[in-house]
Amino acid sequence: MSITKRVNGVGEFIRTIVDPVILGFRHLFRPRQTIRYPFEYYEPADGYRGRIINDLEKCINCMLCARICPDKCISQKIVEGKKWPEIDFGRCCFCGFCVWVCPPDSLQMTKDHSFPTYNKEDLFYEWDELGEYPDPSSWRVGKEIKQKKIQHEMVFE
Repeated sequence: MSITKRVNGVGEFIRTIVDPVILGFRHLFRPRQTIRYPFEYYEPADGYRGRIINDLEKCINCMLCARICPDKCISQKIVEGKKWPEIDFGRCCFCGFCVWVCPPDSLQMTKDHSFPTYNKEDLFYEWDELGEYPDPSSWRVGKEIKQKKIQHEMVFE
């Protein structure tokens, strides 16, 4: 079977080649629809379930969060006779059960959606690290990417 019989004529055969090229050129000069992720940051929608923070002053150390967690990513650490939650975000599915079951509402989900790191151990947050709201400018990987970009621009200027 010849190729022209499969596409019902030479005109349609040429159109199957030319149409994608025209479409590509049409999109080539349009503004970009995506963001340049490590350098640009978008604000997630309301109700987004991101990184969990713990208000240490409200926490009553009941550890219900660890009991209800389906991924068993919340463990406990005993400090001065009190049990404090620690979360391994590498295992967390961000279901929000721990926030829902917390009696004093000390656990809250933020809109922080990225955890850039090169080491899996960096995704384990100790009890005292959960009390701090994350600052995206303090991420080590983001700093290294920005530093590489600056060095790259300096070399080619």
